[in-house]
Amino acid sequence: MSKVVTSILRRIHWFEKVAPPNEFTPLPEDIYSEFASIIKCTTYPEDVTYISEIIEIRVRKILLAIANRKDNELKNLTREEKRLYNDIKKAIKAWYKSLGLDLIT
Repeated sequence: MSKVVTSILRRIHWFEKVAPPNEFTPLPEDIYSEFASIIKCTTYPEDVTYISEIIEIRVRKILLAIANRKDNELKNLTREEKRLYNDIKKAIKAWYKSLGLDLIT
């Protein structure tokens, strides 16, 4: 990989960090496969750090959207992130139901 990739990752990382917690930065639909390719090929440790932190920030935002019941804030999620959102929401809904609480729709 090149320093150009590092520069792009740095910019994505910055946008994710400065965006409000309820906003997802638009990313290419295939970003996670791109991340996997970068991790396999990079010689720059900061690339892996940026990718890891980008994913951590986005997962936190997904969890916050679920906790705040803000389905309308899911604009700009990738296909993989939408699947994660739905899987986590379904698991939490089942947990509530097991407690006798139907709180999440």
